[in-house]
Amino acid sequence: SWFRGEGGAVAFGEAIDSYDRAVELDPTEMRVYAVQSLLAKSDMLIEKGKTSEPPDSGSLKEGVRVLQEIIDNPIYRSNPTVHKGIPQRKLADLIREDDPMFAISLLSEGLKNQGDLEEGYENLEIGLIYKDLLDDPDQAVEYFERVRQNELAPREVKKYAEEFLDGIQAGHLDNPNLYPGENLELFSLEEIDP
Repeated sequence: SWFRGEGGAVAFGEAIDSYDRAVELDPTEMRVYAVQSLLAKSDMLIEKGKTSEPPDSGSLKEGVRVLQEIIDNPIYRSNPTVHKGIPQRKLADLIREDDPMFAISLLSEGLKNQGDLEEGYENLEIGLIYKDLLDDPDQAVEYFERVRQNELAPREVKKYAEEFLDGIQAGHLDNPNLYPGENLELFSLEEIDP
């Protein structure tokens, strides 16, 4: 109810408490409920941090810390969501402008976790960081080309990579208004359901 703007601080506190209990009570090997709860907790903290007046840097930092905990804690490594790189994508999206090289490192870790099952999201995002933030179109082309050649990449992701490739090759470095924004959230969350 907190995301719908109902319940205020009480609803927020109750939701965080229930997420913490779910983490404590998840005895399963893959920690499915724990990881989902930690991701939801991080989302709430980050949303609170961004939407508070003035922005609540403490909540933002705590949301980032929770994502880093999911990534770093070996107990979560066998979780399918972690294996697919979802926490790495979320954290990379939050820090990409402030620390693009660390964002690339996180996305590369997600690529490594996925191995041959990578679907293009990380390569697309790395290409965008090189193009938009590091002003390195040659590196961007390399990553966009990987997406284009990836047989597992969804059609929509390939389309974005091809449009970026065409733009770079034509000398136009402006992004079509397709990615990341709300589409990153769509791509990040579409496979999370336990």
